[in-house]
Amino acid sequence: MIAWVFSAGWAQLIDGSPNYGTNGKAFSQRLGAAAALGASKEIFSDSVMAPIFHQDPRYYQLGHGHKFINRAIYAGTRPIIGRTDSGKTIPNYAFIIGTAGAAGLTTAYYPPKNVTGAQVAQTWATSLGGSSLGYLVSEFGGEVIQMLHITKPK
Repeated sequence: MIAWVFSAGWAQLIDGSPNYGTNGKAFSQRLGAAAALGASKEIFSDSVMAPIFHQDPRYYQLGHGHKFINRAIYAGTRPIIGRTDSGKTIPNYAFIIGTAGAAGLTTAYYPPKNVTGAQVAQTWATSLGGSSLGYLVSEFGGEVIQMLHITKPK
């Protein structure tokens, strides 16, 4: 859900797509659109496409035993490189196609200005890029928290 708020906030800040305006109502519409896109991407990719392509939709961290650059490249490429249920590395068909389906679904709730083919392609591409950032957070987030000495209150 943090990604939804970040996505809606960024689009609000730059008055970007989806173009709902710049007031509070526009932010809430962007947040709803980000939630719908994120949820539909997960449903299409993980629940529909992953079983069809026999792909494992989970993200596996490389962790401390690997070099930083290798971990960053690995995390950043997971939206396009996946693995089968048996662990073989293949193109991440389930995620790529599921994300495309979710981007196509935006035509049902984005404003008319944002329902062109080019806009759907842009939504698809930025969704893949946003997922790469999310995987980077998954790979390194725990270590960042440890470095900042953030602990649970007693």
